[in-house]
Amino acid sequence: MSDRKRQLQDEIAAARGEVLGLVSHLSPEQFDQSTADAGWSVKDALAHLSSIEARLR
Repeated sequence: MSDRKRQLQDEIAAARGEVLGLVSHLSPEQFDQSTADAGWSVKDALAHLSSIEARLR
């Protein structure tokens, strides 16, 4: 594995940890709330991030 690829994987893992830390205390109702991007809920945004991360593997 290239150094650059490993670096990117490490950065993605760190970002994942930050996001999980931010959302770990949210209630189910808060996951359904809208974000600043119209049409997206918190749950939608997390699903989007997860799908992108899965495609990068």
